[in-house]
Amino acid sequence: MDEDGGGDAAPAGDLSGTMRQPFRPYLQTSQFTCGPASLMNAAAALGCGVPLSVETEYSLWRRGNSVWMGGGHPGIEPEGLALAAAEIGLKVRLCQHHGVGRLFDRWNRNPERRRIATAMRELDRRALASICWTEPSLDMDGMRNTVCAGGKLVVLVRLQGALHWVSVLGGNRTSAVVHDPYLTGSLADMEAGKDAVEEPWHDLHERACLDRQGAAATLVLTAA
Repeated sequence: MDEDGGGDAAPAGDLSGTMRQPFRPYLQTSQFTCGPASLMNAAAALGCGVPLSVETEYSLWRRGNSVWMGGGHPGIEPEGLALAAAEIGLKVRLCQHHGVGRLFDRWNRNPERRRIATAMRELDRRALASICWTEPSLDMDGMRNTVCAGGKLVVLVRLQGALHWVSVLGGNRTSAVVHDPYLTGSLADMEAGKDAVEEPWHDLHERACLDRQGAAATLVLTAA
């Protein structure tokens, strides 16, 4: 895959230079803002001057969330997150299997609300058509090649039966450096550089396969 986000990959087996970012990764402040927090971290890693603040977190959430009159999933669907990324000045490619929307629709049991959620999703897709590429879901090699070329990923994964956004800000040929905005350790761990997890690409790709039908969504981000 050709990717134009410059930067050198770490050699295989050495992630020492990518496990710690030159900024403190932002942690989500609610149960439903993993998408904005992951986007903020990717933007910071690309040198985009977006403040890592609660104000930015909720501004991005409001721009891209899929809530409709309190009845939808409180998080952000791929189309909304891609639009938010473009609006803060990043170059975006949305790689997804379009079955992802039905996973969010589980929170919309009312047929009328599902109809409107589907219409809103289609509006987002039309808006995306003029500002970013939309492609089929990214395979494992595509993820790895993108990051090794200097791009950043925001990936929708499975986490304890739920949908969850994480960012991939570095890696080498064997493993990804995954930043999870949901705090599982302590602030002391973050100060010690334990704010990232080294995860084999195969394992990350498996977590990014959201169901047996192959639903998946990844944002590929580079500096504009």
